[in-house]
Amino acid sequence: TGHMWQAGEYDREVLRQTCDVEYEPSSSVPGGSGTYTLTFEAVGEGETTLDVIYRRPWEKRAAPAEIFTVQVEVR
Repeated sequence: TGHMWQAGEYDREVLRQTCDVEYEPSSSVPGGSGTYTLTFEAVGEGETTLDVIYRRPWEKRAAPAEIFTVQVEVR
């Protein structure tokens, strides 16, 4: 389907994405399910909201299929 998880907006003075999104397919079927891994590290103290967005990367103006939001606090 072309959908993938990607990081949305967040405070880059608090978090930094450490690498590209990693994908591990669950089967050999093209377009099949799998596991996406987004890795972040703390770079400063503070609090930020991190949105992880599920969409087709070439459809920037289309509404995301899903958004997962987490509040992150670094001390």
